[in-house]
Amino acid sequence: MRYIYVLILSMMFFSCRHEYASNTDFCLSDTSVKELIKMTSQANDTAVCTKKEPLKIDTVADATAKFIAGIPNGYFKNQQNKTWYKAHQNSVKTSWNKYTKNNIQRISAWRDKNKISETKNIKTVFYPFSGPDFLYANTFFPNYKNYIMFGLENPGKLPNLKSIDNETLNNYLQNIRFSLRYINKVGYFTTNQMKRDFADKNLDGTIHLLLFYLAKTGYEICSAKNIYLDKKGNFFLYQNDKQAGENIKGLKIDFKTKSGDQTQTLYYFRINTSNAGLTAKPGFIEFLNKFGNVVSYVKSGSYLLHHDEFSIIRYFMLQKSEKILQDDSGISYKKLLEYFDVELYGKYSKNISDFDYLYQEDLHKAVTEQNKILNFKLGYNKWNNETILMYARKKPGKEIVLKEHNKIIPSTPESNIEKTQEIIFKIQLKSTGVKLQNPQKYFKGLPDISFYYENGYYKYTSGKETKYENATLIKEKARKLGFEGVFTVAFLNGKKINVVEAVKLSGK
Repeated sequence: MRYIYVLILSMMFFSCRHEYASNTDFCLSDTSVKELIKMTSQANDTAVCTKKEPLKIDTVADATAKFIAGIPNGYFKNQQNKTWYKAHQNSVKTSWNKYTKNNIQRISAWRDKNKISETKNIKTVFYPFSGPDFLYANTFFPNYKNYIMFGLENPGKLPNLKSIDNETLNNYLQNIRFSLRYINKVGYFTTNQMKRDFADKNLDGTIHLLLFYLAKTGYEICSAKNIYLDKKGNFFLYQNDKQAGENIKGLKIDFKTKSGDQTQTLYYFRINTSNAGLTAKPGFIEFLNKFGNVVSYVKSGSYLLHHDEFSIIRYFMLQKSEKILQDDSGISYKKLLEYFDVELYGKYSKNISDFDYLYQEDLHKAVTEQNKILNFKLGYNKWNNETILMYARKKPGKEIVLKEHNKIIPSTPESNIEKTQEIIFKIQLKSTGVKLQNPQKYFKGLPDISFYYENGYYKYTSGKETKYENATLIKEKARKLGFEGVFTVAFLNGKKINVVEAVKLSGK
C-alpha cells in the first residue's frame, strides 16, 4: 500500500512541474497532498516527508529583464562594462528614484491606509486598456496570483540581446528610456506613442517594458512565452506568427519574488475589445471567465467604457468585479452607483480637452462633498493638476441585469464615404474604437471629414480627391497640423480598394 501512495504522489508531483500549453493545468491542492500523506502514514505507520524544490528561474529572460532595467547581472557581464551601458544605468536610476519618491511610495501608503488591495479569495487583477503598465497594477494591487492586461500594442517577443551589436544595443536602450517618457511624466501610456515607439524591429512590443517593470519592482522571471487564444479561451504557446494565425496573440510571463516559493502570472493580449472586436474574437471573454471573480483597475482608458460600443467588456467588469478602482475614464460614475458602493478620493473639476464632452457633473458634485484628499497625481487629469479615484465595492446581493447586454451584438455602422463610380482618394487620419462626437472640431483645419468602419474601428479621413497628387497635399497639411502616421486610402462606390490599383485604374 505504501508504494501505491508514493507512486501517486510522485506522478502528481512531476505532472505539476510540467508546463502545459493550456491554462487548465491540474495539480493536487495542499489539502489533497496532506490527505494522501496521512493515508500513507496510517497504512504503514510511516511518515512520508516532502521537500519543496526551489522554483526555477529562466536565466535568459531574467537576465534580459535586469539588463533592460539597468540592474547588474553576470549574463551580460561584457556589455555592462561599456560606457553606454553605465550611462543607461545612471539614467534609469535617477528617473526611477525620482519617480518612486513622487508617486509610488505615496500610492503604496494610501493603498495600505485605505485597505484598497485587501480581498477574500480573489486571485486576479483585471486591467483593461493597460498597455505595458504593470507598474501601477502591481502598486495598487500587489501579491495577486494573476494579472490580466490588454491593449492595442503588439506583445513582441523576448529579444536575443546578445546577438545585437553594441551600437544597436545602445540605441535599443535609448529607445527603452524614450518610451518611458510619458508614463514618467503623467502616469500613463498613449496608443499612438506606443505605436511609434514599438516600430523598431528590436523594440517590437510590450514585452520589453513589462520586463523592465518586473525587474525594477524586484521580481525574478521564471518564464516569458508568446501565447495565443483559441475560440474557447484556451491558450497555446507559439514560436512564430504563422503558428498563431489570426488568433488573439499575447504573452504569459511567470514571475516570483526573490524569496518567494510561488509564481505569479502576467498575461498581456493585443485585442480590440469593442463589441465588434469581441464578437469576432469570442475566445477572450471565454479566457476571462476561467478566472472567476476579479478586482479591476482602470486608468487613462480613453473613456471607452462610457460608450455602448464597449458594453460587452463593461458588462464583464460589472458582473465579475468584486472591487473596481478607477479614474473618471472608466465606467461612468452614474452606472457604477447602480451596483457598487463608491468612495471618492481626490479632485475633479474638468476633463482634458480631447474628452471634455464626457465631463460628469454628478461626479464633480459628489467628490467635492466627500472631500477626501489624494497626495499623488496620475492619469489624464494630471494635466489639470488634479486626480480623481473611485473605489467601488460591489453591493451585497445586488444582481446585475443590464439592459444594454441584450443588444451587445452590434450591427455594422454605416460609413459616410461617397458612393460614386469615380475613384476617390482620401487621407486616413485616425482609427478609434468609438465614434467621435464632433469630428469637424477634432480635425479642425482639414477639409471633407468622413469615416468608414472596418474591423471594429471608426476610421476618419479627409478629402475627396480624384487625383492622387491632390490627396498628397492634404496629407502634408495634416502632418503640419500635428496628425502623425497619416496615409492615403482609395474608394470606389463607397468601398475601400488598393491604392496602387486605384492609381492605375484612375490613370492619374
